[in-house]
Amino acid sequence: MIYLSSFKLSNKKLKNPNIYPYSVFKDKYIEPFSFAPITIFYGKDVDESKMEEFIAELEDKYDDFDVQCYKGDQPLYYFIMSVE
Repeated sequence: MIYLSSFKLSNKKLKNPNIYPYSVFKDKYIEPFSFAPITIFYGKDVDESKMEEFIAELEDKYDDFDVQCYKGDQPLYYFIMSVE
């Protein structure tokens, strides 16, 4: 599994500037995108203590991320995750 914590657009100049996504950001300087916080909503069938342990592990492993966790009580999905 690959975890993406940030990315940066290429400064490569293309002969055809209409190739996506270069025409969208053409001639603009954009800071590298940085993903934080990560928001996790956990479902009604998820054990709350195990979720707290999982969040602690994430924060230890990826200390540059802000992980927010909420009890969502969704009946169908165990987790809904959002990265801003």
